[in-house]
Amino acid sequence: MAKVRSLDDFSIIHLLPRLQIIQQLIELTKLSLFDLMDKTGLTSGNLHSHCKVLINSGYIVKIRNIEANTFRVGYEITQDGISNYNKYVEELTRFLNIKPGGMDISDPNFKYALPPSRFAENLDPEGNQFRFAKF
Repeated sequence: MAKVRSLDDFSIIHLLPRLQIIQQLIELTKLSLFDLMDKTGLTSGNLHSHCKVLINSGYIVKIRNIEANTFRVGYEITQDGISNYNKYVEELTRFLNIKPGGMDISDPNFKYALPPSRFAENLDPEGNQFRFAKF
């Protein structure tokens, strides 16, 4: 697996469905296809496509077993997957400037990381107007 050097290098797991898959597998190490579907809320096709990307990137492996004359498919996280997930969390924490105790949004010096939605008022807490990018 390639060495991770910046937040851009985490594009594989930065998508929410893939992050959910990785988090579930870190917590429980191995999960069957159906357990992973239940825990993430993904359909089998959607889950399969995201798992395929994670497998090709070395984050997880597919497990095939035969139990009671039934073919079972599951997934397991790899050591590289655990290592890169931990690096992702560290890099994201550093990028967001989160201190070990977490963010304190009641702190008057806390700056919002994202502007309000386009449906909200176009003012920040100090009364300055936001400039929105045109799409």
